[in-house]
Amino acid sequence: MADSSPPQPLEDFNEWYNNLLLIDEADKILQAAGGLAILQKIADIIWAPDTPQLRRRFALSLTHRHHKLYPRERMVATGSVTEPSSDMDPRIVPSAWTSAGRPYEWQRVADPDSSSVQPPEDEIINELLKIVGDPGIPGSLGQALGLSLAPSEGPEGHIWWEETIMATRQHISTTRLPAALPKTWYQTAWVMRDTEVGYVLASCLGCHHHG
Repeated sequence: MADSSPPQPLEDFNEWYNNLLLIDEADKILQAAGGLAILQKIADIIWAPDTPQLRRRFALSLTHRHHKLYPRERMVATGSVTEPSSDMDPRIVPSAWTSAGRPYEWQRVADPDSSSVQPPEDEIINELLKIVGDPGIPGSLGQALGLSLAPSEGPEGHIWWEETIMATRQHISTTRLPAALPKTWYQTAWVMRDTEVGYVLASCLGCHHHG
């Protein structure tokens, strides 16, 4: 199973996180690998009809960094706000993983033992790695694509939207109609809807200025 705890020592995590891809870099790799077509291929395998329903708790997601982290910080979502935090509250659990199963974002939850917030099982990580390749190889799809906990359902026809506040090192999640999004944005997370993969999360262009 994927690691459910922050890297130790936590002081070193920021250096690793700060070297993750920027959002536009991850998107470029995904598009070069086939974009929606490769996402559909992956989804057809990891969410095949005979796989456990509990797998639907995950989304495919772009692995990328947000704000620069400092020693002992990690990105933690509390409600709709994600920001750097050094809080070690046991209710904070991983919410996004690289293709190799290493957590890089967390969220605060009411019940950390709930099956809906458990990390990916080894089987799903191994299936993903067979398709995307070694995340340690620069430019590989494995470097750009991982898993995250799927966001909750928003109002009908809406998707989740992340917007950055640089001054406070926060990003805020809200729901929006796709038609209301700005001119330039990135799809960043996808789930299986019936038999087709579709995006459920988008991020602002400003996310590529976080380095």
